[in-house]
Amino acid sequence: MKPLPLLLLLLFAFTFKGFAQEKTIEIQPQKESFNSVTLIPICGKGAETEVPFTVFWDKKTETVEVCFKSSKVGDKVLFCFPKKLSIKKNMKLRKDIWFAKEVKKCQRKKTVNPCVDLQNLVNIEAPMLDSITALDLADKKASIVFLFKKPFQDAEDIVIPFHLYLSSKDTLKKERTRKIEYEALFTLVIKKKTESSAPQPPKEAVNCKTLYKANEQLAELLLDIKNSSQANLPTLKKKYEAIKKSVANPEYKNCKEEYKAFVNLCNKIDNRLK
Repeated sequence: MKPLPLLLLLLFAFTFKGFAQEKTIEIQPQKESFNSVTLIPICGKGAETEVPFTVFWDKKTETVEVCFKSSKVGDKVLFCFPKKLSIKKNMKLRKDIWFAKEVKKCQRKKTVNPCVDLQNLVNIEAPMLDSITALDLADKKASIVFLFKKPFQDAEDIVIPFHLYLSSKDTLKKERTRKIEYEALFTLVIKKKTESSAPQPPKEAVNCKTLYKANEQLAELLLDIKNSSQANLPTLKKKYEAIKKSVANPEYKNCKEEYKAFVNLCNKIDNRLK
């Protein structure tokens, strides 16, 4: 009977590790990449939360910018901590924050993890962080920007592990309005898109910015559908068809990265509307 607890611990460890999200993207210099990630709790409890983000590699300044953006998710707020801090100390730094008991139990040594895991950062220099940063996911204009220096110093891919904390509006006392529900681990792997030596194709007959804008609209629509009632679905379906019609020209397939994102978003929306 003695091996049983050890077996359970091993099963728990593998399950726990499985919640960590990893996303691999390819980027080109001077071209913004539009993406999203679904955050899942690794410590604490709460609903999965989809967060859009962009990545921009500026080869001229030797920087990579990762920008997390709003996703119109009700009362959710994404928190980033600049370094490993005790939960008690965080309460003093941000009096509006309090932690769910499930989070306190599984945070090692009762400390929160820094937003960027510096020990496991690969092939890029860490950003300078000096304060607790929050992103209100319901604020359309809100964002959190991380600026990393000296990317792709060697042939390896870039690896950036993020520790992100999700909170809801839940008042413990008058001054404590933000309840940290869970921690999510998101590892971003960035590959350098190889340059082709083949002759360049003719100039595109369509504006790829139009397809990029449509992708932004589809990402917002996907979130609206996830949070919508059955009564609102007919209206959202009409909006979906209108967006697809605006980029129905087959020439948009020449916008390779944008079109790949377009197909992916359409598949997700189609699955939701089944």
